[in-house]
Amino acid sequence: MRIGESASMQIDTMGRHYNKAKDLIALADDDEDELYAGDYFPRRYPSKTLSLEYLNFYKPGAKVKTIALVTGIYENKASADSALKLLSDPVAFAFKASVFTGCLH
Repeated sequence: MRIGESASMQIDTMGRHYNKAKDLIALADDDEDELYAGDYFPRRYPSKTLSLEYLNFYKPGAKVKTIALVTGIYENKASADSALKLLSDPVAFAFKASVFTGCLH
């Protein structure tokens, strides 16, 4: 069974894909956001969706380009812990992160 199905979670790619030539999770080269077109743009707001993200954006000290399956960004620990329980995977973990939500332009 797939994680999204077993945990009843939606997948949100935010229009990104893995660009093999760039070795990067990236927006399309022709994305309307000219600043981030063809580059990685992280998920930054509370969300209960699955997405692939670079772990070091959220967890300083993580190895650069380590791709993590993020199962959501939650505003409080109780919500994150509840989501974690849905996964029932021994390698899954929750952590507190400081995420800048201001303008990146």
